[in-house]
Amino acid sequence: MGRLFIVAALVIVWGCGSAEQPRKTTPEHSSSKEFLAKYEKAFRPSDYKLDIKVIKAAEAEQFNALHPAQVYAVAAAETIPGFRIQVLLTQEIDEANTTLTTLEQQLPDEFAYMAYDAPTYKIRVGNFQERTSANPVLKKLVDLGYKEAWIVPDMILKNPPQKLPDAFIEPKRLIENHR
Repeated sequence: MGRLFIVAALVIVWGCGSAEQPRKTTPEHSSSKEFLAKYEKAFRPSDYKLDIKVIKAAEAEQFNALHPAQVYAVAAAETIPGFRIQVLLTQEIDEANTTLTTLEQQLPDEFAYMAYDAPTYKIRVGNFQERTSANPVLKKLVDLGYKEAWIVPDMILKNPPQKLPDAFIEPKRLIENHR
C-alpha cells in the first residue's frame, strides 16, 4: 500500500510540472489580414475573360424561360385512373436507370417514371386519360426502337406540373463559347 501511495504521489508531482508552450504573440485577425493581402496582390481579374454581355444575355434567357409572362394557376397534383406506356420490365436497376435517362432525353415533353414492384423495375411514360391519346406516343416509342412497349392502365397525374427547361447558366460553357 505504501508503494502505491509513493507511485501515485510521483505521478501527480511529475504530471504537474511546468511545460510552458511558446505563445503566439500576433493576434489571429492580423494573420488573416496578411493572408488576404497576399492573395489580393495575386488576383488578376483579366484572367477571367467573361464578357458581361454574354452573362447577362444567358441570365435573361434563363429568367424568361422560368418566368413566363402568363400567370398559371397551379393545382395540386391529383391522381386518377388512366394509362401509361410501359417501355421496360427488368430486374436490373442499371438497365432501368439507363432506359429512364434515355427516354427523358428522347421525349423531353413527356414524363417518364420508374416504379419498383419487387423484384422488377417498370419504366413507364406519360399521363394519358384515354387509351387513344397514348397511341401517337406509343408509335413514336416503337419507331425509336422500343419494340416491346405497350399501353397499360395506371394511376396518372391529372394535372402534371409544367416541365422546366434544362437551360441553366454554366460558366464553363460560357467561357468555351466566348473564345
